[in-house]
Amino acid sequence: IYGHPANPIYLGSGGSAGNYSASGGNGGGRLTITADTIRLDGALYANGTTGAGYHAGSGSGGSILIETSRLEGTGIITANGGAHEVSGGGGRIAVTYVTLGGPGDDLNGLANITAYGGSNRSAGTVLVKQSSQPYGDLYVDAGRADSTSDLYTPLTHIGFGVIQALTTDTITTDGVVRVVPNGLVGLEINPNLEQETGYTILSNTETAITVDLDGKPALDTVAALGDTYAGIYRFDNVHVQNGGFLVMGDRLIVQEDLMVDTYGRLTH
Repeated sequence: IYGHPANPIYLGSGGSAGNYSASGGNGGGRLTITADTIRLDGALYANGTTGAGYHAGSGSGGSILIETSRLEGTGIITANGGAHEVSGGGGRIAVTYVTLGGPGDDLNGLANITAYGGSNRSAGTVLVKQSSQPYGDLYVDAGRADSTSDLYTPLTHIGFGVIQALTTDTITTDGVVRVVPNGLVGLEINPNLEQETGYTILSNTETAITVDLDGKPALDTVAALGDTYAGIYRFDNVHVQNGGFLVMGDRLIVQEDLMVDTYGRLTH
């Protein structure tokens, strides 16, 4: 799971080969839909597929991004991991809408949108945002009725870390957290936890993070060598439920309600 839950852009990863040359499952694809009205009575899938044989890994879920004025229907939207002896993790789904269909015509109260992991693998994330919300509602849901998932769902990790070098727009990290080049794009970072200004990340290498300064002071005016930086995640509401297991390595700011329910688990 990479990037921000509000910006699902990555393909799912394929599963490994198993014994006797059994092929692994494919990762889920990437689907982006922008429309004035979406009526869904069928299904939108970016699921990982099942491994073909003994000990073959299944693919992980892909990414679905939907932006619409009105969302309605009775259908389903899924970016689930393939379920098998060696299963795949869930993907990412983000849905932004203005209005939702009425009862019975609202994708089961949006509960028909899932990013489950297969057979106890890590759940993905579902972010649902009404246009009036600043951040949206995050769901980490493993689809389990009676236990917590053994494997956790991470939100892409930045810090807490200590600045090693600094320019007007770039931080050199301490390298303790290994990151994928450009895997932090779109995330928010606070370069100095003694102040509150956050910056959107434009690009990163394994050890350097470059931020967007539009409307913000230069980094070297709010932070200095040796200051502690960290990532910031902001949501209107967060639901960790049905066996979902969320692990945070950065700050989590919830504007309204945090619900950890039905065998959900949250740790830092």
